[in-house]
This record gives sequence, structure tokens and C-alpha cells, in this order.
Amino acid sequence: MIKLYFKQAFHLLKENKLLSSISIIGTALAIAMIMVIVITLRATIAPFAPESYRDRMLIFRYAGFQYKTNENWQSNGPVSYKTAKACFKEMAAPEAVTITSSFFKTGFRCLIRLLMPVQPKQ
Repeated sequence: MIKLYFKQAFHLLKENKLLSSISIIGTALAIAMIMVIVITLRATIAPFAPESYRDRMLIFRYAGFQYKTNENWQSNGPVSYKTAKACFKEMAAPEAVTITSSFFKTGFRCLIRLLMPVQPKQ
């Protein structure tokens, strides 16, 4: 029975060569793109060698501000180094705090490695 299925499949491939090749190439490209997306996402999120504690990191790039009296007004964007230092350097929970600038003089990127014990599942 399986031999019959393979014979039919090869016969259809020989009969419609252009349509068959387009279908095979399209399927292969779709699978390849899904694999690239999954591998890229995995490499971005998973804790690999240089950043092996990625699951314990908080990356803070931008902040949002909103008035208490006027909820319709808000401002989003990078905050200054002074504000980042005041917010994050004095925290007791982080194992380490790193503040670096990814914008020339207007912003920062703050990496906080949190020291959080992993609770065993019960």
C-alpha cells in the first residue's frame, strides 16, 4: 500500500513539474523561515554563554511619565543617567547594576541582575 502511495506521488511530480517544484520550494522556504525565527528567538531569550544569567536580568531602556491630575498627558522616552542612578543604584535586591549609554548623550541602558532565589515547585 505504501509503495502505491509513493508511485502515485512520483507520477504526479513528473506530470506537473513546474507546479511541483514551486510547491516543494515554497514549503522548504516556509520551514526554513520558521526555523530561523525560532532559533533567533531562542538565542535572544535563552541564557547562553556570555550572558548566562539572562533569565535573572531586567533590561530597562525607556520610561513613561504621566501626570496624576491629567491622565490624558503622558511622556515616553529615555531618562537621564542621574535619574537611572537614583532609581537603580540604591536597590538592595539586585546582585549587580550596570548603566550604559546606548544613545550618545541622551539615554542609557540599564542592566540589573536580580538576586532572586529559585523556589522549588511543590
